[in-house]
Amino acid sequence: MQQTILLVIGALILGTLLLLVVSTSGPAELPAQTVSVFLPPAKVLEVAVLPFWRTEGRRWYWYWYSDTSIEAQLRIGLETELVNRPGVKVFSRERLDELIHEQGITAGVLEWKKAQEIARFIGVKVLVAGEIVQYDDRFKEFTAGPSLPFFPSMPMAVERRLEVSVRLQLLDVATGEVLKAKVLSASRSKTESGREPPSEKELSWPIVQELSVHMANEVTGDWMRELRYGLYKKVRSRGDGWVGINPSDTFTAADQEVILLIYIARAQRDDLVTISWKDPQGNIVESKETRYTKDRWVVQRFALQGRPEGSWTVEAQLNGVQAFAIQFNVSR
Repeated sequence: MQQTILLVIGALILGTLLLLVVSTSGPAELPAQTVSVFLPPAKVLEVAVLPFWRTEGRRWYWYWYSDTSIEAQLRIGLETELVNRPGVKVFSRERLDELIHEQGITAGVLEWKKAQEIARFIGVKVLVAGEIVQYDDRFKEFTAGPSLPFFPSMPMAVERRLEVSVRLQLLDVATGEVLKAKVLSASRSKTESGREPPSEKELSWPIVQELSVHMANEVTGDWMRELRYGLYKKVRSRGDGWVGINPSDTFTAADQEVILLIYIARAQRDDLVTISWKDPQGNIVESKETRYTKDRWVVQRFALQGRPEGSWTVEAQLNGVQAFAIQFNVSR
């Protein structure tokens, strides 16, 4: 009798758990695809990267470092990142240094007016200036035990930690205005067994790579846009945005519509997004324009009723520049 009661109770508990699982489960929800599209500015951004420097008052001081120094490596790393960004034209640092030398300027002072003259001569719109404001290189020893009189403890390992902070400035050549100023930091640490600490290069090189990317993002950020997008069968609202459900590139008449979910980041006032739906022959059958004044989600719906079978395309343009094109299939 007791076994029967226990079996019944166990079955009730199991049934309740299964009911909870079924009631709480639902369609798999996915956020909008995080495919990023960086769009070049309407006009090419022309920049030059100055040697990294320090300041006293309103004067800039620097030293011509060797290419192995972290100052030179940060400058080279930033230039390399910028060269590979769309819509950015970078004046050669070697040629820039030659022009600075031709002006009789060696290690020491570069007046802002002189920098403006050089920048105007080479035709750049923005000067990028960097200054190392912190270079913290620390060591910590780990010993085998407490030191005793006449028996000092032996170091078992040494940890080296390096932190570098850079103040980045973007300067408008035409007006002399500081467009942006920001301090960026990166750090690395490593522990080696024995008495010899890790080399400085082991820590400084990954720091240079990280800071170079961050600095390039700051330089290009105000001129670039980022779009996230995806095609879905359903969407639902969540907070101030939307969540895509059932992402797909194949739709049938039973789906009734194709839903394009778009999010624009770093939007500027009056950015114009044009969405065009093209049939299998490449003809635009539907088009819509949306103006952005801030970062936000937009849902575009394309009805499938009466649409012919085949491979369709939806394209997006931002301020007249193509951002993306997605192909999807329509079948019976």
